[in-house]
Amino acid sequence: MGQRVALWPLQACGECYPCTVGRPNTCDAFELIGIHVDGGLQERLSVPEDQVYPIRVDDAALAALAEPVSIAVRAVNRARVQRGEQVVVLGAGPIGQCICLVARERGARVLVIDLQESRLELSASMGAETLVWSGLDEVVAYCRRWASGGGPPAAFDATGAPAAVRAMVDMVASAGRAVQVGMSGEEVTLRLGSLTEKELDLLGVSCCNASEFGQAVAVVERNVELLAPLISHRFGLDQAPEALRFAMDNPTEVMKVVIGG
Repeated sequence: MGQRVALWPLQACGECYPCTVGRPNTCDAFELIGIHVDGGLQERLSVPEDQVYPIRVDDAALAALAEPVSIAVRAVNRARVQRGEQVVVLGAGPIGQCICLVARERGARVLVIDLQESRLELSASMGAETLVWSGLDEVVAYCRRWASGGGPPAAFDATGAPAAVRAMVDMVASAGRAVQVGMSGEEVTLRLGSLTEKELDLLGVSCCNASEFGQAVAVVERNVELLAPLISHRFGLDQAPEALRFAMDNPTEVMKVVIGG
């Protein structure tokens, strides 16, 4: 009684192709708590027991970070990041910061790139090197030099911005992994030769699976102090509409907005 928990928010159909091959996180008909079904802004939320993960964190707001961290765990797993590898993360928003943290925990050397220098300070506190975005060609050249000329073995885009996606593909080393995490409706122009000449793995990331959510809970438990700055604003439950408006209207100011009871 009274055990704090984090909720893996995904329910899969169990019947589509992704489900039958063991990837229910990409189910064609999945439902996410808070998106497809009503989430935490209600008096009572009932979820299956296998979606409930005990978490040893005193602050409920920090416990809620298990979900964004779980996306980072999935991304780093998809990229097969190894100890000692050089990894570039484009975008220092909440997901980019979480990718940085998980990759650093795996023992990778990480370079984080963003337009806002203030956001890069958090990445630096996690042990990352940082770079302010200055343009596609300049960033690609810098990253290839940073990774000793051949380019980083793995790069992540956590922005969804076309220029950043193109930079990721252009900079990554031959036989490397380019991992798309940021979402947008944008179209991106790529030189097809980048994929064939370098034989790249171009990977997408959706939600995590059950095991990865458990890994994310453990990451949060180990890194409370590093993750705390991700919560940039807190609102009470009675301020929920105001909190949602604030988050949508101030994308450059907000990292994570938390609504608490």
